[in-house]
Amino acid sequence: ATLHSLGDYWGIKMDANGNKIWRRYFGGTQADLSKDVIETSDGGFILIGISDSPDFDISNAKGADDFWVIKVSANGNKVWEKSYGGTETDRAFSIERATEGNYIISGESRSLGEDVSNPKGGGDIWVIKINGSNGSIIWEKSYGGTEFDTSRGIINLGNNTYAVAGSAR
Repeated sequence: ATLHSLGDYWGIKMDANGNKIWRRYFGGTQADLSKDVIETSDGGFILIGISDSPDFDISNAKGADDFWVIKVSANGNKVWEKSYGGTETDRAFSIERATEGNYIISGESRSLGEDVSNPKGGGDIWVIKINGSNGSIIWEKSYGGTEFDTSRGIINLGNNTYAVAGSAR
């Protein structure tokens, strides 16, 4: 459980009485901020958030801030990790289960290029669907207008539909 620098993802698994089972830190030399977590079907977890680091646990940094996703085992060991976004600021805030063992992540993007294919304005709600086995992008979409738009939550409504909560300027 080694801290890296300015801020790391911090995962703690507890029992029903709040007793620590394990604690892990993940990140690099810059600020890495975890925002949401979801349990996977194999008893592991996917942690999502924002990374500004290009090193240590982060292997494919894209830009200023990235959506950073790390899959850990039930014992808290890193299974895989991926960065998503473009050359500017991209921040992930919420994760939800999708169909067939995949996941949908929502947040905000101010990027053009790399993983962001169709930006709408100064900052967009950015939603990506990833493969739960290896983190590869299945699809990505930008939503918004010409100003700044952001999402802080996504929820599965069933029937392969989702609600995204956010704000628009």
